[in-house]
Amino acid sequence: MHILQLAIPPDFPLPIPGNLSLLEFLIVLTFILHIVFVNFTLSFATGAVALEGAGIVKKSKRLDDMARICSFHASIHKSIAVVLGVAPLLIVSVIYTQYFYTSTLLIGKAWISIIVLLITAFLLLYVYKFSWEKWENKKRIALFRRSCCIRYFTVYSVDFYRQYRFDVVPRKMVKCERIFP
Repeated sequence: MHILQLAIPPDFPLPIPGNLSLLEFLIVLTFILHIVFVNFTLSFATGAVALEGAGIVKKSKRLDDMARICSFHASIHKSIAVVLGVAPLLIVSVIYTQYFYTSTLLIGKAWISIIVLLITAFLLLYVYKFSWEKWENKKRIALFRRSCCIRYFTVYSVDFYRQYRFDVVPRKMVKCERIFP
C-alpha cells in the first residue's frame, strides 16, 4: 500500500525479465567494476597532471615521461570504464523501470549536460594524450588545459547522484518542482 501513496502510480506492473536476486547481484558486481575503472582513470589523469606539474617545477624529463605514461593509461581505462558503466545503467532501468524513467524526465537537462561534459572531458583526455610533443614548449598552458579535463570528470558525478536518489527514494520526487535551473 505504500507504493500507492507515491507520486508515481504503478500503472503498469511490469514483470522483471529474470531473477530479481540475480539482477541485484549483477548490478552490484558491474557497478563495482565500473567504479574501479573510473577510479583508475581519475588516478592516472590526476597523477599525470601532478607529475607534469612537478616536472615543470623541477625541470625533470623523467617526471615528464612518467606523466606521459599516466596519460596513456588514463585514456585506456576511461574507455573500459565507459563500457562497464552501461551494464549497471541498463539493470537499474530494468529493476526500477517506472521510477527510473520518471526521474530521468525530471533531470533531463542534467542528463544532456552530463553527455556534453563527458564528451568534452574525453576529447580533452585524447588531446592530452596525443598532443604531448606539440605542447612541449608551452607546458604551463598545456597543464592548465589538462587540469580542466580532470575537473570535468569530477563535476558530472553530482548529477548521477541526483538520478540515483530519485530512483531509490521516489518519495523525494513529490517535493521536487525542478531539479535543473
